[in-house]
Amino acid sequence: MIADIDIFAKAARWSMEFPEEYFNQRPSTTRSLPWTRVLDRAHQLLKGQSPWKDQKGRVVRGYYSDLDGSVQPVRRHYPCFV
Repeated sequence: MIADIDIFAKAARWSMEFPEEYFNQRPSTTRSLPWTRVLDRAHQLLKGQSPWKDQKGRVVRGYYSDLDGSVQPVRRHYPCFV
């Protein structure tokens, strides 16, 4: 579940490190979205909640790569059948 938060932290860090790439492609209303998601999910997790795990529809989750340990986003449509 930490990866589900860390993906948005990574996006927020990259938006500060590479503002010319991030902000030119996104409308101003979505610039703070990664920071908002980091804080929202972190607060929920501190309360012992993780509602995004049971969310239906398109959900952004994260995982740590076995190759290099970096956090990677994955967006899936739930429920999914494997």
